Amino acid sequence: MRLAFTNFSLKSPTGKKSGRFFLALFLGIFLFLTHPMLCQAGFASSTPFTGASWELVGEYPILGSNGAVQSVCATEDYIICIENFNDLTTEPDVVSAYYKNDTDADGNPVTQYSLAHQVRDADFAHANGMAYNPVTHEILVSGYSSPDASNYGCIFRLDPDTLEQKERIQLSTSYNILGIDYLPSTGGYLIQTDADGGYGFKLLDVSLQVVDDWGTYPFDFYMENFQDLCVSGDLFFLFPLTMHLGIGNFIQTYSLSQKTLLADDTVDFGFSDDITINEPEGLCETNPGEFIAIVNVTKADGGRYVQFYRTRVPYLFTVSTSAAEHGSVSEGGEVSRGEEKTVSYTADEGFRLAKLSVDGLYLPVTEYPDSYTFSDIQKDHTLAVTFEPVPTATPTPTATATPTETPAITQTPEPAISKAPASSTVSFSSVASHFAAFWKGTVHAGSAAVQKTCAFFAGAGRTVGRAFHSLAGKAGAGFHAFRSAAASWFRHLASAGASLFARIRKADPVFLAMPFVLLVLILLFVLRLRYVRRIRRERSRKALEHRRRTYEELVREFTEDPKDEEFSIDELLLTIDELQKEEQKNT
Repeated sequence: MRLAFTNFSLKSPTGKKSGRFFLALFLGIFLFLTHPMLCQAGFASSTPFTGASWELVGEYPILGSNGAVQSVCATEDYIICIENFNDLTTEPDVVSAYYKNDTDADGNPVTQYSLAHQVRDADFAHANGMAYNPVTHEILVSGYSSPDASNYGCIFRLDPDTLEQKERIQLSTSYNILGIDYLPSTGGYLIQTDADGGYGFKLLDVSLQVVDDWGTYPFDFYMENFQDLCVSGDLFFLFPLTMHLGIGNFIQTYSLSQKTLLADDTVDFGFSDDITINEPEGLCETNPGEFIAIVNVTKADGGRYVQFYRTRVPYLFTVSTSAAEHGSVSEGGEVSRGEEKTVSYTADEGFRLAKLSVDGLYLPVTEYPDSYTFSDIQKDHTLAVTFEPVPTATPTPTATATPTETPAITQTPEPAISKAPASSTVSFSSVASHFAAFWKGTVHAGSAAVQKTCAFFAGAGRTVGRAFHSLAGKAGAGFHAFRSAAASWFRHLASAGASLFARIRKADPVFLAMPFVLLVLILLFVLRLRYVRRIRRERSRKALEHRRRTYEELVREFTEDPKDEEFSIDELLLTIDELQKEEQKNT
């Protein structure tokens, strides 16, 4: 087994052995000997499929009598497969989309891995490989072999939403393409050629031009051919075709950066006893460290199916933590799939926890005052906290005066209608027959100034004047006018123990007259519409009467002097036809 596809030069330009070559050779040997210890792309090891267990999660009939599902890829919402309906003809192939998650793209519950939709309207040659590009939102299909010579060296563009073929592109005239997958690191693609290209791996850029050619396949492995490939981080995985060799199934792991084969792992899918023939065809990553393999099987009764097998390999997720000033938070780090991680945080003396953000969402600090635990970790997580000074206690202002109906604003304390409990939904009861106020939302004890929404409703003949709030227990506590209200909705800052009320005043006469003005405008519009229609009908009636008179004159002239009979009859018939059309139009 060679180190990699790269060929090193043994001599310098002067003809002498280069010290750089020996340094490169030493580093290469060191990496080769130590690569099994390296962690790549979030995997717990560089050989993630060693000892992997597989679970059957779906089984679907193959539609073509000579058909076989050849390739698979995963989009945000679907697992997409292509069945080569008949390898001996150019009949249209079957493109199927299965639900990747337990909800569809709109959030509706669905059965995971069930068939969502299916299309059969184009030939994709052998359809040996597929790659989904999330940036351009398109799928590339590597054709491989085909009875149509014009498909040689071609790939096809596929719409992941409609499952329709968009374009055929010829990449090469000297080899076919077996496998293909997207490279997130470059925006390009990784392909593997067929035997005509020496089963070599090549890196393409975004315009599908070869930017790195690894040469012919250099590794010693007993196989017939290769299936599709799957890229994840710095690793990519591949099923070699060993169907007729009697040695079982294998999955190979390669390193992109080292350009070398890392592992040949045997695969045990745990087939049922009634399966007589099996052929693993492709692999796709549906979630970090979670893979779906597609396998064509034939059962003892002759039934032919494609089966979905799922595995979750050991994977490391990252919990990231950050803290503001005036406190501390425990460190995050890497956590294995399914484990839990507790993050603790402590405020400095004189400060308290103000905000807790988990994965970008703010949580109530009263429920998690000093720590938060991530359970059954299946993805990366973030946690951030903010601390604030502990407020000093100050008396809550109290007033006995009843709100008046004058629009004037005063800064003196008004009657406190209600106080917010430490953590509850706050409501305000009516203090007068014409006044009520309601607080929407929940105020949590210990939280910082939280933005809430408050609605005020005035009785008949009255409108909302100004709104006031009290920040009890905070610097500058007291009642403050914070917004002149033209409508009945306000946004303000509130904290635990805050009070809120509004002055209600008599509505302006103009405001009270608005419904009547609107009614008058509607009546005027209706009357004008009726007048316009009457005028149009009168004009149509006069025009029709004029044509009738013209018709009568023509008939009279024709009767009295029928010398130009053909012309008069044509003119008469034309006039009759126009009159009939005019009558139909007016009717």
